[in-house]
Amino acid sequence: MIIDGHAKHVELFNELRKEFEATVVQELIPGIIHNFANPLNGILGRSQLLRRRAHEWFKTVDVSDNEPRNHEKILNDIDLITEETDRLFDLFNDLSAKVYNLQDTTTKKINIPDLIKTETDFFDFYLNFRHSIKKELVLERNIPVVTGILSEYAIAFSTIIRYSMNSMRTSPTKNLTITTYYDKPDVCVKIEDTGIHTLEGEKGNLLDGISSASGPFCNPDKNAGLLNALSLLKKYDANFHVGNINGIHTLCVKIPC
Repeated sequence: MIIDGHAKHVELFNELRKEFEATVVQELIPGIIHNFANPLNGILGRSQLLRRRAHEWFKTVDVSDNEPRNHEKILNDIDLITEETDRLFDLFNDLSAKVYNLQDTTTKKINIPDLIKTETDFFDFYLNFRHSIKKELVLERNIPVVTGILSEYAIAFSTIIRYSMNSMRTSPTKNLTITTYYDKPDVCVKIEDTGIHTLEGEKGNLLDGISSASGPFCNPDKNAGLLNALSLLKKYDANFHVGNINGIHTLCVKIPC
């Protein structure tokens, strides 16, 4: 009886947690961002003003032989506070941009290089991605836009990047390169990583299944995230090419514009 009661409590807790988690992106995080925005903007503005005033003021002060070092320390501290405030503001913008992408369900023109930059900037919140993986972005900015729902593109490419990141968990070399370019008539995103990828042949067959499927493709195996992301992009007539040469795994997504 005690065991049944414990199991019921676990079930209730899990249901409540799922309910809470379901509201996080749609309701909680936007509210957090809104509440942080005004104070952070105020701190940013005041720190920059303080920095400018301090440097101007110390130029007008007569300093004895024993005081210059103290004044220099004060200015260095103010400079450091301003730089850290700028960095915090950049992180805030990375988070808010990601949340905006996930919430935007309208059909619009989408700049794929900007989207990839937003997604990879957000992934720096993953400590493994930030500190363990060597990243390189080669983004050709002056390419055509594509049309689609921003939240769908965002979640699809985020899932693909996370797949590459997870594939490198046990890899001795952790390099990730994402390239965007235009290969008329397609906007292309090439993701290269040094991860450990299994079932390449099976995955190739599944990719063929996505390419030929008339409806959404959903695969329940451990590659489900990747394959479902590709299936979502197939809605926009995307094509995919997978390869592995000299330990570098390549996935190229081509989206007609």
